[in-house]
Amino acid sequence: GHHHLLSALVQRFKCNPEARSENGWTPLHVATLNNQYKCVELLLSSFHVSWDAFVGNDTAWHMAAANGHVGIIQLFLSLRSDNTINGSRFN
Repeated sequence: GHHHLLSALVQRFKCNPEARSENGWTPLHVATLNNQYKCVELLLSSFHVSWDAFVGNDTAWHMAAANGHVGIIQLFLSLRSDNTINGSRFN
C-alpha cells in the first residue's frame, strides 16, 4: 500500500510530512480525502503531523466527516483520547 511508500519518503529520504502543495494541501489532507487509513494513521501516530491545518475552510477532520470516512474519524477520536494527536483544536 501507499503507507510503505509514505514511510520511505519521510524516513529514508527525509521528506517533510507536513509539506504543502501549491494549493496548500498536506499529505494528511490527501490521505484523508482518499480514505487511506493506514497513511493517515502513519502520519498521525509515527510522524506526529498536525491534523488541524486548514486547506481553504477545511481540516483533515472536516474532509473525513464530509466524505463519510468513518474509520478515519474514529482514528482521530482514538488518538485524541490518547493525547497523541498533535492538533491544537482538541488539546
